[in-house]
Amino acid sequence: VFNFNYSGNSAREYNYYAGFTRDKYRREAGVHPSFFESPVYKADPRTPIKDWGPNAVGRDAIRRWTEQEKYKERDSDMAVSTWQEVRLIEAEAEIRRGNLPRAITLINQVRAAATLPAYTGAVTEAAVIAQLRYERSAELWLQGQALFDLRRFNDPRLNVAPGQGGGATRDKCFEIGQREYETNPNLSGK
Repeated sequence: VFNFNYSGNSAREYNYYAGFTRDKYRREAGVHPSFFESPVYKADPRTPIKDWGPNAVGRDAIRRWTEQEKYKERDSDMAVSTWQEVRLIEAEAEIRRGNLPRAITLINQVRAAATLPAYTGAVTEAAVIAQLRYERSAELWLQGQALFDLRRFNDPRLNVAPGQGGGATRDKCFEIGQREYETNPNLSGK
């Protein structure tokens, strides 16, 4: 495990997930409804959520208030990389190679570490990919990987209507950085 190390010594050393998502500090960013409304995520120890109930709201007095319990304090360290993430990367590679039994074995290693029962669903590519996507979303929750996964798996939630924040093409592509554009002769037109 490699961690980002945080401290409560000063504001520049805080883990701001705790700062913005915990009632103890502030109430600016709660847990997304896809997590607190799902019985699967609620039961998963990797996505600990404190639900204050349907009448509790955040600072905006509109959004339902729930707290993440993964990073409780401003000095809570955050994982950069774990062996579980590596097993899930390997599982994805095995799926793409057509080796579904090996992918399931790797997924089950990650589930066992979280004290969850083994995957017993269908052994089809679609079913195992769906399970892999769930495992990644739970294992890497609040670690900044969700957008990359949505784009890589061509998730339909990224088909934002033009004029409402994007468009199907724009939302599935990462922009090329300025430095790459300036130094790559295939892009800069030089």
